[in-house]
Amino acid sequence: MKVVINIRFLQTYMLVFLRVGCIVLFAPMLGPRGTPWMLKFALALICTALVAPFVPPAPPVRDLLSFGGLVAREAFIGMVLGFSIRLIFGAIQTAGQIIGYQMGFSMVNLLDPQGHYPIPILSHFITMLAILIFLQTNGHHWYLAALVRSYEVVGMGEARFSGRLGWELLREGGEMFVAAVKIGFPLLAIIFLFYVVMALVARAMPQMNVFIVALPMQVGLGLIVLMLSLPFIASYMEKMFLGLWRELGLLLKAMG
Repeated sequence: MKVVINIRFLQTYMLVFLRVGCIVLFAPMLGPRGTPWMLKFALALICTALVAPFVPPAPPVRDLLSFGGLVAREAFIGMVLGFSIRLIFGAIQTAGQIIGYQMGFSMVNLLDPQGHYPIPILSHFITMLAILIFLQTNGHHWYLAALVRSYEVVGMGEARFSGRLGWELLREGGEMFVAAVKIGFPLLAIIFLFYVVMALVARAMPQMNVFIVALPMQVGLGLIVLMLSLPFIASYMEKMFLGLWRELGLLLKAMG
């Protein structure tokens, strides 16, 4: 009997580690490539040690095939939860790209340390701001809270993957695209009006080279508008992070 208990104890920790590890894999502060794998592995082990004592024991398995099904379900749950959080930062990065392109910074790119691909410098700046706001609003605590609550809603081996889950992910993805447009809307509106004014100036003064005059004015105007709209952007990001708990709850209910 003692051997059976030890085996179930090991299975429980292994399955918790899979769910935790997949969430850590998509953590916005760590990134898929920006952090050494040993650090991610150690962080997943620490989170597993904190969460596993509060998790019911793993259900008994009869053969290797049923255990493989449990492994796949737990890994998929972790990936769904991590991906939903990753969507928010994807929306913020997209907003930064929109702002950068409208300001004329499309060629001013930096290598993203998280994804190892070039992104506009303003997108990098807004993403770093979002990470600071995420930590300031105790978003990392929500990670652990959502992980513990996930076992209350979706126990080990109880996940059901239906069309409702797919619709929830599609809805969340659409909302994140709308959020990206909302974040960049103040600058989009000002730059559009600036283009209209430059078109009228070019019409009224054909001898002036509008393209040479407009570019530095566009950059300067964009920086001023960005500076003035930063409190709005920070407040909207905080609102997005505060609504993260509700989004995670909807996804868990779709799987439970």
